[in-house]
Amino acid sequence: MTKVEHKYLKIYDGVMTGSSVELEISPNNLKTNRIIIDSEKIPFRSQGLIEGGHENWNKSAKQALDIGLEKLNISDKLDITVKKLEGRIFIDTNNASVGIACILALWKYHDFQPEYQVMGRIDEFVKEDWKNDVDIIPDFKMIFEN
Repeated sequence: MTKVEHKYLKIYDGVMTGSSVELEISPNNLKTNRIIIDSEKIPFRSQGLIEGGHENWNKSAKQALDIGLEKLNISDKLDITVKKLEGRIFIDTNNASVGIACILALWKYHDFQPEYQVMGRIDEFVKEDWKNDVDIIPDFKMIFEN
C-alpha cells in the first residue's frame, strides 16, 4: 500500500482556494477498481464542516477518482482508500478543488503528467465551481472534453 498526499492551492481574485487529500493506493487482483471513502467523519480543520459540505466532498472525491482512473486507462486494477479530505480555515474549499486534489494525487501515484492545456482546464473548472451550490457535485468529465 502506498500513501499519496496532494494539496491543490490556487488564488482567484485575491481569494485562496484549495484542499488537501490523502489516499492509500494498492493494486488488487480483481477485474475492477475499488474506491473506498474512509475520510474523517468530522474533520478537525475543515472549512467544509462550517459550510456543511463535507459529505459532498466525499461524493466529489469518489466521482473524480472514477474519472481519473478512466482517463489513465490502465489495465492494473487498484484499491483506493480516501483517508483524508481537508480544507483549511481562511482558505475556501469547494467540491471541485477536493475532487481535483484526488485526481492529481492519483496521477502522482502513476507518475502521470497531463498535457499543459488539461491543467489550464482544471484550474478554470475549479474557479467555475464557485458559482455552484454546495450540494452540486461537479461533472469532472467536463475537464477532458474539448
